[in-house]
Amino acid sequence: MLVESFIDKCINGKALQFDIDDYVAKWHESDSDISLEEYLGMSGDEYNAWLLDDSMLSYIIKAHKEKNNFQDIALSDYKNIAARNSNSNEIKVIVQWLKSNGRRSN
Repeated sequence: MLVESFIDKCINGKALQFDIDDYVAKWHESDSDISLEEYLGMSGDEYNAWLLDDSMLSYIIKAHKEKNNFQDIALSDYKNIAARNSNSNEIKVIVQWLKSNGRRSN
């Protein structure tokens, strides 16, 4: 039986992105043979981005919903934020990570 992932539940209105800690705890308490990223419904890149910055979760959910790449969505948004706030080192780190993991902006 295929179990609906956390990301799928968010898209279908059965979970909120703020519930992710509960899902992580459920995975830790389970005897599941699947990885946490698979349990949550994320690719490896999505999982790594979420670990780097938990605000990436909204981009990951949006990307799954729109059947798009989360890096493209996040990079566009973060570049806009960085342009308005050039002093934020955290934003620069995230933009660099997104760029170095397979996506290049135009």
